[in-house]
Amino acid sequence: MALDYPSALRTPTVLPSYAHPPLVTVRMGIRCPSPVVIDTEVFAGLLGPTWLKSDRLQPSPQWTRMGFAEETLQAAFAGVLGDQHLEVQANGIDFHWDGRSGESYPHYETLRDAFVTAFDAWSQSASVSSIVPQRWHVSYWNRIPQGTVWSKLDDLRFCRLLASAGETPFATRLIDFQQTWIYREAESPSQLRCDAWLERNEQSLAENVIWLALTSTGQADDPQLVPDDVDNDWLSGLDTGRRAIVSGFRGLMSVHANTYWGLAD
Repeated sequence: MALDYPSALRTPTVLPSYAHPPLVTVRMGIRCPSPVVIDTEVFAGLLGPTWLKSDRLQPSPQWTRMGFAEETLQAAFAGVLGDQHLEVQANGIDFHWDGRSGESYPHYETLRDAFVTAFDAWSQSASVSSIVPQRWHVSYWNRIPQGTVWSKLDDLRFCRLLASAGETPFATRLIDFQQTWIYREAESPSQLRCDAWLERNEQSLAENVIWLALTSTGQADDPQLVPDDVDNDWLSGLDTGRRAIVSGFRGLMSVHANTYWGLAD
């Protein structure tokens, strides 16, 4: 049976806006039903001089813990500014913005345009005449250090998904956690996955960090989507998934946490 989104995860008409959100990583990508062979050199030429080929063909540890470890990278590229990355898989392509070094979030529309440009270059360098994506995914990763909206592991009320951890009889003994929740919309194959885990730093002077990753996935032929272009229904799904993530984040956070990050009324 399909699980409807809880009220905190429903998408409102107007999306929330934060002055200084904890968002540090955004990923978006597509997958095709069968492998797509590309000419890597042609792809690099179409990307242009703002992208450099990378020799690092290992996905980040954070990404593998969410279930993508079975894929093998075919090629990787990094933007000249260092905060954007492309990963070419056998069946698709991923675009990755990494702001962990302190870069300001450039907003979804900017990243979406960069991803579409990379997708077009990838499609043009493929050996087949046309690319037909089957699935899409978009993921927002939030880094929440100790000492911001939480201080002790027995009080995680800043996030509704974690709040019950402090209600157990052994709450004061909590030293680690990794939780996953998956919601599916009624009458739609799209899913919203919420992953939360603790990143412990054993050095006494370093901070512990809670990560909260919200990932939306869906099929390109979702009948509930109304795309502007019949050839880009996967892009409409990507936009819809991003809306569910952004609105869901606000609903999951406490009033104090939303205020801390500068939620605009």
